[in-house]
Amino acid sequence: MSFSDLILMSANDFLAAFGEPVTVKVSGGDDRVISAIIDYDSEAALSGNAAPGKGAGISILVKNSRTDGISSNEFERGKYSVMIPFRVSDIAEERPITKILEQDAGMVRYQVR
Repeated sequence: MSFSDLILMSANDFLAAFGEPVTVKVSGGDDRVISAIIDYDSEAALSGNAAPGKGAGISILVKNSRTDGISSNEFERGKYSVMIPFRVSDIAEERPITKILEQDAGMVRYQVR
């Protein structure tokens, strides 16, 4: 078994334990519900007081997959958005996915504005 195989197996376990369902919207494609770990970056996102000229620091960690995540190979800036709350326990709203922050064979972290 390769290291990449181990990463893929652990991604499923990690998302099962800590993920929550979110809806991904793809321009010109079908919406899909995936599991994501939403990371609200400290005070800016939680208070709604991001620095001037910057959006709140929200990122999502998802499986690197075209079927039950968002593959880093398929991602195109401006074509993907996700329905997530701006703050914890708030109502979900559509927010654009702007870039890949980090990735490996199992998971990808995307910036959300």
